[in-house]
Amino acid sequence: MVENQMKNWEHLCQQFPKEITGIYTLHGGDARRYLPYPANHVIYSPPYSVNISRGGKQVAAMGAESGTFVGEYGQDRAQLSRLSYFNLVIAMKEIYRGLYQSLPVGGFCCTITKDSVNTKEAKYRGYGGIEPYSADTIKICHEVGFDFYRLYQRDAKPSLRLQIAWSQNPGIPHVQTEEIIIMAKNK
Repeated sequence: MVENQMKNWEHLCQQFPKEITGIYTLHGGDARRYLPYPANHVIYSPPYSVNISRGGKQVAAMGAESGTFVGEYGQDRAQLSRLSYFNLVIAMKEIYRGLYQSLPVGGFCCTITKDSVNTKEAKYRGYGGIEPYSADTIKICHEVGFDFYRLYQRDAKPSLRLQIAWSQNPGIPHVQTEEIIIMAKNK
């Protein structure tokens, strides 16, 4: 995954050479092992829950069909993606606390999240089969000290296979957006 992020960063630097200035560092791996890390601003891509990490070739094919890379997370026992959704959110709070401690007052944290479909677990908690990852991210960021700054939504185009699954199984919840969440450290 880090290789893809590096390619994206290089592409942005080529497309916007005058706008992208300063020093940047790209870290990969378990953020709990190196946070806090001094930075003026951070862009963070959190792991997703088990329903993506164990998707295998079928989920990767669906992702490729929609123009999205879906790599399988590693098999290390410390992988957050292997946790239940509840435990993932708890572990993410530790990471957002580390990101908060990394920033000076006036720094921003940008993260890109997407709610996920988990009909087996979420329906018992009253979410209709959707894990509210974006709302939970905003909540835990606020709990560690961040102030909400801005939220953007963008279309997360579903793959053709997912569109067919939706048409054949009307009860499957739809998640069609991902959220770009910007939090500020104001104190």
